[in-house]
Amino acid sequence: MTEEKNEGNSIEDSFRDCKVVSYSDYCTAVMRGAHLPTLIAFSSVNTPRGKFKPFKVIAECSCNLIFVNDSANNWYLKGVEGFGDDFKTSAKNIINLARTIGNGKAITFGTSMGAYGALLYAAAGNADFSLSFGPEVLLDMPGSRSEQHKAKDAQLPYSDFSELIDRSETMHYVFTSECDEVDMINALALNKIKKVKAVSVRGVEHPGIQVFAEKEGVAEFIDRALLDPSSIIQFDQRGEILGNEELVKDLWIAYGLKKDKNFRSYLGYLESQKWKSHTSSAFMHRLGEAYYRNNDQANAIECLKEAIRLDELQYESYNLLGVIQRRKRLHSEAENNLRRSLSISPRNAFAHHNLGMLLLEMHQIKEAVISFEKAVKINKGNTAFAKSLAEAKEKLIAML
Repeated sequence: MTEEKNEGNSIEDSFRDCKVVSYSDYCTAVMRGAHLPTLIAFSSVNTPRGKFKPFKVIAECSCNLIFVNDSANNWYLKGVEGFGDDFKTSAKNIINLARTIGNGKAITFGTSMGAYGALLYAAAGNADFSLSFGPEVLLDMPGSRSEQHKAKDAQLPYSDFSELIDRSETMHYVFTSECDEVDMINALALNKIKKVKAVSVRGVEHPGIQVFAEKEGVAEFIDRALLDPSSIIQFDQRGEILGNEELVKDLWIAYGLKKDKNFRSYLGYLESQKWKSHTSSAFMHRLGEAYYRNNDQANAIECLKEAIRLDELQYESYNLLGVIQRRKRLHSEAENNLRRSLSISPRNAFAHHNLGMLLLEMHQIKEAVISFEKAVKINKGNTAFAKSLAEAKEKLIAML
């Protein structure tokens, strides 16, 4: 899950048995009872005005709900319409509303851009605690989502952000994907703040919430947090990578080289660090990827297999092994690895596409179309995925 998909039904349709109050196109409250706590859910990037995402996955929470949006992608720094013209005023007013409509307890929640809003408004408004998945607090870093999507005049230095958290009474629980260097470097920065508890999640893409969505459901996860927030940071797929600051920084440096398509230096840098990081699955995957980018398939396969040995949830390595094996026409091995990748991370659009390409070569056209459809549904903006789907559908029609 890169970003949550737009959810079609309105909040009014989804909460017919509750009192629903719209304060503006950017804020709607669902009131279930004055005896309940209130969760404030911040929408992720590119959510249209008048819409909120997510809302269906948290609809069954045992609490009142306030849905907030910033459709201008200001990262909630310019406030929320109807609650103030700056984030500090809006945060205090929204947190106060949350306390007023419920039992006085206010919690914030968000993914990606919404995670930043959850952190920022919880600190500025003194919420009880925040839950955030994949937040960026080092804004506009190269290759980051804020660099791609955020309004450029919306700014808050990290030093001001961390000071705001330090001054507040709020605890913050942050979850970050071990497969996303942008998320990891931001989580590392957050982990230096006393009132933040940041943990990494293995076997999942940005923003990291998919693990909880697929196993217990997001609503159940939130209900557990409401009972005992400290309990949610212990889970089966919890990683330890944030305890190795040097490793995270090395992966970040390597990511920059890869992003600039300097693949020779990408490989060279990782090779120079292998002596100290060869026991890390995340590192060995990136080293395998770097060999692959430099057309050294033998070393790539060796590193990818080692990454899987070190962590059986290393879905990226299964995926890349499948790609290499498909090119070697080892179709059975490739299919096994691609399906294993998808069993770990079902919303990995690239693995769905790679499986579709393999199925085409195996003349399983109908099954290939299904895989391409899944890739396109998850990542609608990828033109290569759309092209593969269109071509596969043409082949399927020609067969009929």
